[in-house]
Amino acid sequence: MGYDYEISPELYKQFASTIGRFVIGYNKSIIQTRITAHSFQIVNQNIEQIKNQLSSVVTAFEEIRATSESTSKNASSINAGMQKVLEKNALVGDSISKREIEINEAKANAERIHALFQRLAEKSASIQNATEEINDVSDRTNVLAINASIEAARAGVVGRGFRIIANEVKKLASQTGNFAKDISNVIQEFSQILAEIEQQISEFSDLLNRLNQDFAWLKSTFAETATNAQETSGSINQITHAIQEQTFALNEGLKNLETTFQYLTDSHAVLHALVRSHEYLDKLLDRKA
Repeated sequence: MGYDYEISPELYKQFASTIGRFVIGYNKSIIQTRITAHSFQIVNQNIEQIKNQLSSVVTAFEEIRATSESTSKNASSINAGMQKVLEKNALVGDSISKREIEINEAKANAERIHALFQRLAEKSASIQNATEEINDVSDRTNVLAINASIEAARAGVVGRGFRIIANEVKKLASQTGNFAKDISNVIQEFSQILAEIEQQISEFSDLLNRLNQDFAWLKSTFAETATNAQETSGSINQITHAIQEQTFALNEGLKNLETTFQYLTDSHAVLHALVRSHEYLDKLLDRKA
């Protein structure tokens, strides 16, 4: 038994309209799906490029960090070396100061010895004068003894005893004159020796003066060197501190980059999964079509 269904025109129009909208929506969904899949592919490629570039940046940051750490260690070593130089310089400066004090003391002693030898030379000159006076008195005594001998000879027998005394006085005067000459010769030699010693002491004092000037200049130079070394050490400390801060900042930046890189890697994996899903849906839609 057959049945005849009669569809009203209004219902047919609604059905046709529904089918039309479905077909249009279906086609739109296919187009949108393919556009979205293509967009995901482009984004995936871009993320892949960004990922590669970010990986290069991370590698560069690691190299910069390693270089910065090495530079920081070298700067610390240089700073430690400068500190040792400053310590050695301080020891040398102290030694120079001690030598300078010793030279000043030696100079003062040389000046005192020089003054003593000058006084000794003056005393020798006084003795020389006294010896000359003794020699003069001896000469006059000798003359008087000769005159007395002449007068005693004139007196004859009466002056015999006086003549003997006059002869003895003459002998004593002659011996005194000889002694005075010997003393004078010795004093002259002694004065010459004193003059030579005084000259040597004077030259030694001049040498000490020059040494004192040289040590003063050397001390000033070491002080200037110590100041420059101290300033250099301060600059190296600042550089070391700056490098350490830079290294810390690089480490923090590298951590942030690594975190970003990890986030990007995770996002890339998710996006890659979405692309695969859209490709699979696209294949299903192609089959349905």
